[in-house]
Formats: sequence, C-alpha cells, structure tokens
Amino acid sequence: MSLIARINKPSIVKAVRAFSWLTIDRVGQVATTLTVSALLARGAGVESYGQWQVALSLLFMLATLSNFASNDVTIPLVIAKGGEGRSVISAALKLRFLAALFNIGLGILLALFWPGTSTLLVILILPILFREPVIAVMMWFMATGNIRPYALISISTLVIRLFCTIIIYLADKPLYWYVIPLLIENIFFVGLLLREAKKEKIGLFQKVPTEFLRSMAHLSGWGWLAAVASLAIMRADRLLLSTLVPADSLGLYSAAAQINDNWYYLGILMVGGLAPTLIYRANPRLIVRNTIMLTTAVLSICAMGAAFISFFSKEIILIIFGKEFDAAADILKITTWTTALIPIDMILSLPLLHFRKIKWVAVKNICILLGVLGIAYFLFPRFGIFSPAVALATGYFTSIVLTCIKIRTLRVEDER
Repeated sequence: MSLIARINKPSIVKAVRAFSWLTIDRVGQVATTLTVSALLARGAGVESYGQWQVALSLLFMLATLSNFASNDVTIPLVIAKGGEGRSVISAALKLRFLAALFNIGLGILLALFWPGTSTLLVILILPILFREPVIAVMMWFMATGNIRPYALISISTLVIRLFCTIIIYLADKPLYWYVIPLLIENIFFVGLLLREAKKEKIGLFQKVPTEFLRSMAHLSGWGWLAAVASLAIMRADRLLLSTLVPADSLGLYSAAAQINDNWYYLGILMVGGLAPTLIYRANPRLIVRNTIMLTTAVLSICAMGAAFISFFSKEIILIIFGKEFDAAADILKITTWTTALIPIDMILSLPLLHFRKIKWVAVKNICILLGVLGIAYFLFPRFGIFSPAVALATGYFTSIVLTCIKIRTLRVEDER
C-alpha cells in the first residue's frame, strides 16, 4: 500500500486546506514586508536602513524569548488533550504574557547598551512583544486545522500597515515615523485575535489549574531553549556585523538579508500546515517516512528558489531597493543558498519533537548558535561581510547531518 493511501483522505484534505491558508497569509506577508522595506530603504537611505535592521534583529531576539509554550510544545499537547485543548491554549497565553512582561524590561536595558539603536528599539518593544503571546491563539487554529480565521486577520492587518507606510513615504518623513504603521498593525492584530479567542471560549483570564501551568512550564523549558537558539541563529549575522562593519555595508547586507529572511517562513508554512496531520497525528510507524516525503518536497522548492534568486539577484535588488543598493546583489547571490537550508533543518526536527526528543534539539541548536558566532568572528578577517554566510552554512549543514543521524536511530527503533 502506498504512503499516500495509508493516510486517510479527510486528513490530507485538512492538511492541504491548512497549508493553503498559511501560504496565502505568507505570500501576503512577503509582499507587504518587501514593499515596506523598499519604501523605508528608499526613503531613509542605506545607513538608516542598516540601523533599522539592527533594531529589528534585536527586537526579533527579544521576541523569541517570549516564545515560551511554543508551537512545538503547544500544538502536539492540544491534539493529545482532545477536549481539554482550550485549557492548554489558555495556559500558553498566560505563560507567554508573563514572558513578554519580563522581556520588555530586558529590552529597555538592552537598548541602553547597544550602540545607535536605543530610541528606535524602545519604541518598537511594546507592540512586538505583546504580539508574541497571542500567537498562542494561532496555535489553536493550527491544531484544529482551521487556519482561515487567523489568516484573514493577518492579511487584513498587513493591508493596514502597508497603507500607513505608503502615506509616510509620500509625506517624506524620517526613519522613526515608519514605526507608526507597525504600532497600528499590531494593535489591530492583537485585538482581533483575542476576539477570536473569546469566540472559541479561550480566555486570557480563564482559570487554569496551578499544577497544569507548572507542568506546561516544565514541558516548555527545553522547547523554549530550542526555539530561542534556532531563531537566534537566523539573526546572529546582522547583530555580529553591526559591531564589525560600517553602517553603509551593514545596510547593503541587510537588504540581501531581508529577502533571504523569507526562507525561514517556508519552514513555518510546512510545519504549521502539514505537521499536525502528517507528523503529530500520524501512526508512529509512518512518521519517519512522512518526514522524508516532506523533506524531499522542501529540498526541491529550496533548490529552485535559491537558484532563481541567485540568478536574478541584481534585478531583484534593483526593483525592490533601487540603484543605491545595487552592491547588495553580490551578497544576495551567495547568501540565499545558505538561508535555503533553514526550512530543511526545521522539517527534519519534527519527528524528534513528536517523540519528545526536544532536549536533544535544544542542546544541538545552542551548540550550533555558539559555533556560528565563533566561526563568523574568526573568519571575518578573511571573508569580511561574507563570514556569517560561511558560518551559517557550516552550522545548518552540521545540524542537518546530526538530525538525520538521530532520525536514523528513531527509524531503527521503529522497525524493531
């Protein structure tokens, strides 16, 4: 019997439907992000754009610290708990809001010590860090396979941000004005998603047993470390370069990185749309096979995408950022191949998460993060601005190899 035949048809339909809505949402996010970045870069200039990217990278790192009760822990737990799934989401909301409050204080302290970004970072902290907790509501929709409500909210708030950014660009306002669309977008996003939570009878202030909260916090610990380390790897390049290269070089690198960042979301699409059906709900004997099938598909997409971006790098940079950023094309041509490894690494981690090997994933990610930072710093005198790309490629390739070895042991255990 074929692999597809072993997975029931309703499950496949649900997975495809969820993946389709996530894809529509992600296409909207990519289009909006690139358009907003293009307007900001053209309006603010190379150096200011580099400053903006450093502030966003710091903010991104802080946001990952709010990723307590992450997708990897919460979604499988919602599925496993069945009728008690809403209590899982309520607990995740509480834990993530507590983490966000801690991170606001941490972010303000970080802003005081990181050169050139203090005011911008402080302004950006509140909307982004309060956005992270309500992502728990999105996890409910992912777990149930009904992504449509979340996707519609996300797309509508993206339109609001784009409209506001265009107004600021046409008014020829300086860099700090571009924070306003982000503020407005996140206010609407948080409000609308909490309204959906109320419809689903998931409340922020819903009473959750203390023992259940404690148990989930304990379960989330290693998942939190795994997610923080994984996401930190993706932003380590800009943060490291901000201390090593001039502002204009950082701006050029950031333009290429902005395009490359979309590779990361390909992994989220595949994980969020397909993992609940093909991994978390699948027969244990089919999980490794399903992972191989997903990895093959992602590998093909990544190879084609990286080839396209690399070949048309000059045209892409020119269309999005303009002639002032033309030197970023050479950076994009090389770095896009490195970041294409991200979704492959994410998909390969799924069976390990299903079999509760999250501690192994966390330790692996932390070691790779430290290795990437060390290698990039060591290679900088020789490779200059390309040193992070070399380090990231080494890190992700090592991660993929180690994960494949670990999956092979799972497969051997499964066959016994």
